[in-house]
Amino acid sequence: MLSSLALFIFSFKLNRKTKDMKEYVQSGVLTLINECKNKLNIKSRISVYVCDEFKSPCIIGLVKPKIYIPRFILKIEDDNQLSHVFLHELMHYKRKHLIYNYFSIVALLIHWFNPFVWICN
Repeated sequence: MLSSLALFIFSFKLNRKTKDMKEYVQSGVLTLINECKNKLNIKSRISVYVCDEFKSPCIIGLVKPKIYIPRFILKIEDDNQLSHVFLHELMHYKRKHLIYNYFSIVALLIHWFNPFVWICN
């Protein structure tokens, strides 16, 4: 019960932080992410947002996935390095890590008393 409350509070805070963000539309970065999506054969629309609240890049969302990147990462001059960052986040999407994480959290909320679920998580 306590873990579900903590998850709800975390989700509420995350939604509040990211609700008013505008999509990042700088052409160089959009071209780079589209190239990365083409390499991985990803057809879905995945938006990029700049968020200094996060310390490292992450991808969030099952239905409408969004990549959140801190501003200091976008200042990387080397497109090769920046493409590796995008490829890393896009691989989480392609390998369905977001869905697996969601199901593991649901299993943990249901079986909070079971130590094996905690170990597997």
